Amino acid sequence: MHQPKPTSPDSRIRRFLREHGADGIGPPGGTLLAHLERVADLLAVWGADEELRLAGLCHAMYGTDGFNQPLVDLSQRPTVAALIGDRAEALVYFYCSCDRQAVYRNSQPHQLFSPTDSAGTGSSPPTARCGRSWRSPLPMNSTS
Repeated sequence: MHQPKPTSPDSRIRRFLREHGADGIGPPGGTLLAHLERVADLLAVWGADEELRLAGLCHAMYGTDGFNQPLVDLSQRPTVAALIGDRAEALVYFYCSCDRQAVYRNSQPHQLFSPTDSAGTGSSPPTARCGRSWRSPLPMNSTS
């Protein structure tokens, strides 16, 4: 795993995640922090830009439909945005607010994921099928 420089955004974000208990929460397969780091690393392998990678590193910040242990309250959105950037925070908020049952019930597997693995990671990069590019911005006050 890539070890960030002490002054890098990654270092500050990882410290924030540890300070808010991510290294003490244990979902299946290790700690939440280890899971978040694996997601960010996989996004990097797939060629995701820094904002998307940082969103991946923090994707469970507010809890999720499948993991109801938020690290911070939604009132901390401006703090998280200052830490990872507005676009990355908007992606985190969007992900944390998704109703997985509704998404999965209304989608076919081929609509959610690309069938090819061009990076050789064993996992395929997601292909957006919702009419919005996965690289498009979502402002904090977005309702879409």
